[in-house]
Amino acid sequence: MSGEVKVFYVGNKPIKRDTVTGSKQVWRGHGDCRLIPEALAQRMFDFPDVWVNEKTFSVLKLGEAAERISVGPELRATGIGLSNGSVSGQPASDQPSRENQIIEAISQLDRTNKDHVTAQGMPKLEAVRTIMNDESVEKTELNAAWAAVKHLYLES
Repeated sequence: MSGEVKVFYVGNKPIKRDTVTGSKQVWRGHGDCRLIPEALAQRMFDFPDVWVNEKTFSVLKLGEAAERISVGPELRATGIGLSNGSVSGQPASDQPSRENQIIEAISQLDRTNKDHVTAQGMPKLEAVRTIMNDESVEKTELNAAWAAVKHLYLES
């Protein structure tokens, strides 16, 4: 092992010090990232409720975004779910919404592959269709899903 790895703090403390490896690194709240020598990072990843790698952090962020999309904060507080855009009074379906399926496909794209994303970082429709195995995905659907999560990709 060599090099450094991005290590993200996923706990809830406003300040977290590394007490596992002795690296003396400090994270400033949930989502903060530090470059850590790979050997030390692997030890930290033994505590997935505290530290995760970049890929896992991206998936966690997408899950949080998907939850916000499928059930807004005002409805989540009441326990009422959304089903096909209407309030049903029942928990949200176990079946992910179409937009959430597209968001999941976006998370599986290789951001370094020019066949997957444009030069500006936007997912390509054909790549999403391939991952979903669904040629019926429309550009407008992709644009809506991308608008919901693009800040997770373009801020880093």
